[in-house]
Amino acid sequence: METPKASKPSKPSKLKKFFIFIGIFIILCFIGIFIYAMKVHSLQEEVDAKLAALKSRGIILNLQEFQNWYEGRPIKANAAPILKKAGELYDAYKEKLEQTDPEPLDGLPLLGYETITMPKAYEPLPPEMKQKIEKYLAGAENYMRILHQAATIPECRYELDFTLGFAMLLPHLSYVRTACQMLTLEAMLYIEDQKIDEALQSIQTACYIAETLHEEPILISQLVRIANQKTILTNCIERLLLRCKLSPDQLRQLAKAVQQKPGSKLAATFYVELLAGLTAFDMLQSKGEIPESMQTVPAVARWIYYGSGLWHKDMMCYIDTISLYASTLENPPEKWRQATQTAQYPEILENYIVCRLLLPALDKLYLKELSRLSYHSIVQTVIAIERFKNDYNRLPENLSQLVPQYIAQVPLDFLDTATQPTPIKYRIVPNGYLVYSVAEDGEDNQGSKELWTYEELIEESNRIDKYPKDMVFEMAKP
Repeated sequence: METPKASKPSKPSKLKKFFIFIGIFIILCFIGIFIYAMKVHSLQEEVDAKLAALKSRGIILNLQEFQNWYEGRPIKANAAPILKKAGELYDAYKEKLEQTDPEPLDGLPLLGYETITMPKAYEPLPPEMKQKIEKYLAGAENYMRILHQAATIPECRYELDFTLGFAMLLPHLSYVRTACQMLTLEAMLYIEDQKIDEALQSIQTACYIAETLHEEPILISQLVRIANQKTILTNCIERLLLRCKLSPDQLRQLAKAVQQKPGSKLAATFYVELLAGLTAFDMLQSKGEIPESMQTVPAVARWIYYGSGLWHKDMMCYIDTISLYASTLENPPEKWRQATQTAQYPEILENYIVCRLLLPALDKLYLKELSRLSYHSIVQTVIAIERFKNDYNRLPENLSQLVPQYIAQVPLDFLDTATQPTPIKYRIVPNGYLVYSVAEDGEDNQGSKELWTYEELIEESNRIDKYPKDMVFEMAKP
């Protein structure tokens, strides 16, 4: 009898293999989705933790809440509506001039589009330049009168809509800049005619209008304020002191006119930049309605950016960097430079879109504020020296001789890179004296006004092309 052969195991059919493959694939997909979800959840928890830490410090992270805070601050009287009226009056005046002259600002210093070389502070204005300024100001008498009227109101708060984020309009900055330029030109004319009291009034009004931006927590507003103050100080104060003989009372009035409000609002502006930046991240995450400016970014690209975790990492880098900038600037200004040099800022990777767009422009902005503070220290010192010279008919041997009769303490050089706060510099030279600060590169070049050569720029990367080696106020005539 023949023994039956053992049957061979049947091979899985192709259909069965397919279903096994699909099953494994689905399981792997679920595992991948789970890992991905856990990763995104972990990143989101990190983001939430950083935002919670900011909120615990009292930082407002909602645009509407910030708008409510801005509008809720008490104010007794407000110069902003008057300055707005003045700005509209100037626009109408300029528009009327353009009907007969397409370029009414040609040849005008400060206001004109072309760069006009100004005469040295101790030199008179060229006759043609003076005539152009006189003619332009003569047609703007009502405008100038309103500016001086606004300066009698102690407080100012401009109407702003922070809920718009980066789309917020700031038309008042143009009005403020133009007002400071016009008042500077007015002061220059009075200086030419030796009308010292009138020049002091124009300087005082110009300084007041520049300072109306002091409390405004917007970065560009602070930059406009810095530029306006530089315009006033460099074009008016040097010219006034070198071309006119001021009485003791007039010098005291000048010292009062250039006084600035205490403290710097630069740290607060960085927190507002943080708030506006967070709205940009929300737009990239496609939360709510996408504004027209963001519709150029495809929805798929925004989804990939968020889903890959780049959105979270970019946002954390942005929060950390801005927070570190702001916390550094919460120190007294004389400590900013050292604190900034020792701070460990996060690395900004190439694929961090928002950080790459917004952060590079913020890196050295604090130097602009330090430059303004240092130049103000220079002006304070020069006025004190002039008062000393009026009383004693000689120059002080050193700045400590000015304390406390003329200044409470020797003003600081905020740009000096020394580890300890350093006073402003003073040198007696033939025919006068120099008061100076090191420039933004931090080097003391003994009050040199020369520009860096190409070879010197290559030697040290901190040196700035087309800028003098030091920031100098020269009270000396050749």
